[in-house]
Amino acid sequence: MTTVKINDGAVIGIKLAAASVDTTKLSDGAVTAVKINSGAVDTTKLSDGAVTTVKIADGAVTALKFAAGSVDTTKLSDGAVTTVKINDLAVTGIKIAANAVDTTKLSDGAVTTVKIADGAVTALKFAAGSVDTTKLSDGAVTTVKINDGAVTGIKLAAASVDTTKLSDGAVTTVKIADLAVTGIKIAANAVDTTKLSDGAVTAVKINTGAVDTTKLSDGAVTTVKIADGAVTALKFAAGSVDTTKLSDGAVTTVKIADGAVTALKFAAGSVDTTKLSDGAVTTVKIDDGAVTGIKLAAASVDTTKISDGAVTTVKIADGAVTALKFAAGSVDTTKLSDGAVTTVKINDGAVTSIKLAAASVDTTKLSDGAVTTVKINDGAVTSIKLAAARSTRPSSPTAP
Repeated sequence: MTTVKINDGAVIGIKLAAASVDTTKLSDGAVTAVKINSGAVDTTKLSDGAVTTVKIADGAVTALKFAAGSVDTTKLSDGAVTTVKINDLAVTGIKIAANAVDTTKLSDGAVTTVKIADGAVTALKFAAGSVDTTKLSDGAVTTVKINDGAVTGIKLAAASVDTTKLSDGAVTTVKIADLAVTGIKIAANAVDTTKLSDGAVTAVKINTGAVDTTKLSDGAVTTVKIADGAVTALKFAAGSVDTTKLSDGAVTTVKIADGAVTALKFAAGSVDTTKLSDGAVTTVKIDDGAVTGIKLAAASVDTTKISDGAVTTVKIADGAVTALKFAAGSVDTTKLSDGAVTTVKINDGAVTSIKLAAASVDTTKLSDGAVTTVKINDGAVTSIKLAAARSTRPSSPTAP
């Protein structure tokens, strides 16, 4: 039976033997998009490099599609990183190339005192005449800074030569005018006992308060010499009141100055929870590494307590990441290991025709009876597509 013997459309699906339409019966290009079941083309049907630029819809590659660190400098066009693309404070010192910041990059007044390194301003950096008196701090011009003979009489201010400027023995008798040594000119203690005649120091010669401790012999001030209430706080020498001088309970709260109780004053283990006010233990009070797992209350560490990137792989217990822990869309192709998406992982109908690579569905992918009449284009079944038929007509009897 030849092709011309068969009416157009007479060969319907039921007329074809099971699996009779194999890949040899399909002409090139016969399996069009509408011939492929929804979801039939999964990732295994895509050859490496099959998804080219033209296959990706504009705007389809969102931030989530990029692998961490995938956009390096080779992916950026010249001038792509504009000012608005750079976060405030993102340009740190290490980002600036050597000598990249010249004078044109600095705004007027930008180089303040704190910007200049100690010792960075050498003599060559000063313009001629730039250091006037306003630039010199008090006492900056020391002896070694002044040339020998540079200080002439005119350079000395009125009364600028005081006793500290005179070397020992410089003022001789001939330098002192007659009667120039008045009482105010005599230094304290300059008139010792050898300068006084016997009986010269009478009671009226002793100023009020002139008899200080150096004038008293040891033990001269007895208890009866001290008026009641005369020993005030100012009278105690530093450290003179030790524990033996204090009666039990004498040091009350009001006796202790604010800030006087330092860490060294506490006995070991003396500060228990009853001694701490609510909120007293701030971050700076806790030693690094002091908060161990046993110190944390159940469920006390919520997401606000965890810094970005703190939960690394080794911090997560095996099996701890359940389906509920994944954010929607968080598992992209970079998160899947090769071969991880098995048949049972794909939702029914998830592999649409657009997911199938060209020619990826061969006869092994078609189940028996899957190519029904509506699946075959009109005129697609040529004679070469039909399997050779065996006659079902009974054999003629042999002539006698």
